[in-house]
Amino acid sequence: MLWVELPQNIDSLSLFGAALEQEVAFAPGPLFSRQGKYNNFIRVSAGVLNDQVISAIVRLGGMVRREVGVIKDNDLIQP
Repeated sequence: MLWVELPQNIDSLSLFGAALEQEVAFAPGPLFSRQGKYNNFIRVSAGVLNDQVISAIVRLGGMVRREVGVIKDNDLIQP
């Protein structure tokens, strides 16, 4: 399990919906707070590190970079 702090302007609940469309799953941070904290945190879990997990992490990274404006949609890295 890995906790990831994303930039403050990233809403992990919104990112979750977009990630599911790309067949990437994680747990949004607010699920772990009764006060709705950790909005820009995600929990990533994987039993093994294999090509499928690596591909999902690469896709998730691309989504985050797009959200913060580092890259545009057509610049996304395809694993």
